[in-house]
Amino acid sequence: MLRGLFLSCAFFLLGSSVLHPQVQSSTTAKRVDANTLISIHVVGAQRFSEQDILRSFALRVGQEVGEEDLKQASDQLGATGVFKRVLYSYSFSPQGTKLELQVEENDKLLPARFDNIVWFSDNELIQQIHQRVPLFDGLVPVAGSILDSVSKTIQDLLQARGIPAQIRHLESAHANQVDAVVFSVENIPIHIRRFELTGVSNVPAPVLQTFCTKLEGTDYYRSRLSSFEDLSLAPEFHSRGFLKVFIGQPKIAIVADTPTNTLIDVVLPIVEGAQYRLASLQWVGNKSFSADQLNTLTH
Repeated sequence: MLRGLFLSCAFFLLGSSVLHPQVQSSTTAKRVDANTLISIHVVGAQRFSEQDILRSFALRVGQEVGEEDLKQASDQLGATGVFKRVLYSYSFSPQGTKLELQVEENDKLLPARFDNIVWFSDNELIQQIHQRVPLFDGLVPVAGSILDSVSKTIQDLLQARGIPAQIRHLESAHANQVDAVVFSVENIPIHIRRFELTGVSNVPAPVLQTFCTKLEGTDYYRSRLSSFEDLSLAPEFHSRGFLKVFIGQPKIAIVADTPTNTLIDVVLPIVEGAQYRLASLQWVGNKSFSADQLNTLTH
């Protein structure tokens, strides 16, 4: 029986590294059917199931394989970026070839965010992509072939609906740290026809209308809406004592859809929560000014 152990290349979070295997050679004669792949087993996986890993693996039980086939398939698996490294070992026998994949998963995967893909909910899109890209479950690496696979799958899903979309993916950073990978349609404008805030009873209607008007007629991006919520909408509620206001996920309704333009209505649900009021104010450590003087400076 001839055994070999190889190390495939894998993408790391901050780059890529290719480790070249030391290939064992042998002149041991093998029967014709010794190269038939009769089993593949995965060890070391925690996040991903063996079934999903094997669905993403280029080789299948029953194929005729050689050492180069095993190396290339393992390299391709490592190149997805979801593993830190992929090792493989194999054994030849008259009955066929047995293959074992030893994987170490990338523990620095980031959320995938869908910025303006309004034709599916996030959950629907994750499920649809997972069916076609088994190693995608909503998290992705910052580098690796899986990013292009996800983009192409979204593009194919939209094109099946008659939408000639082109999908791009970009890193998203917060406080100088990459915190997500954002997928978006780049060639079809998606305009907000009507924007509505629901669940609000303690903010005057004219104030709410001002917020809505700012967004109506603009291009829709979830990231842009999140900034609007954080910088404009939430502070308005905080200033009125609603310190724990909850802003839900936007609900999208497609009003008109053509290959060159999409028009949507957006409803943003809000739960105001309890209103907090100042019961008393105490000053400690003041010497130059009295409490009454300091109280006149507060609002």
